[in-house]
Amino acid sequence: MKPKEMLAYVVTSMAIVSMIFILSGSDMTGRAASLPPEEINAQIKVVTSPAKVIPPDSAVVVYLEGTSINATAIRRNASMGIGEFFRLSGRVPEIREGELPALGYYGMGYTGTGEYVINVSDFPIDRRLPPGNYTLRTAVSYKGSVIASMEKGIVV
Repeated sequence: MKPKEMLAYVVTSMAIVSMIFILSGSDMTGRAASLPPEEINAQIKVVTSPAKVIPPDSAVVVYLEGTSINATAIRRNASMGIGEFFRLSGRVPEIREGELPALGYYGMGYTGTGEYVINVSDFPIDRRLPPGNYTLRTAVSYKGSVIASMEKGIVV
């Protein structure tokens, strides 16, 4: 191939490649495409045991944390009183005197054998997440100490 023919071939090829980049937009440059957020949904469960009591002024706290594919850090949380949680579940746990020695609690509290479930949408938390990896963590806390917790990974 002669140099002039080679030059014409290279120029034509570069023009086609440039056109592909222009038509493709940002996806061809390696930047993430802007995708709409998705609203997550999950069941939040609290389990009672006859061996323990949950103090009536405890709270259920939901944490939603992670990083979007665009490297945006997400940290959200919301809470509600344990009594409100049980009310929303539609079930009423047994209330009796008991103790939670690890936290120094002695007195009336929620106990018995039961599972109480509500939806994360019952909490005042923004559930819309852009694509990424997140952790949904739920904790029952009393005066800043965690009585029980659970976490689950979420990929949007």
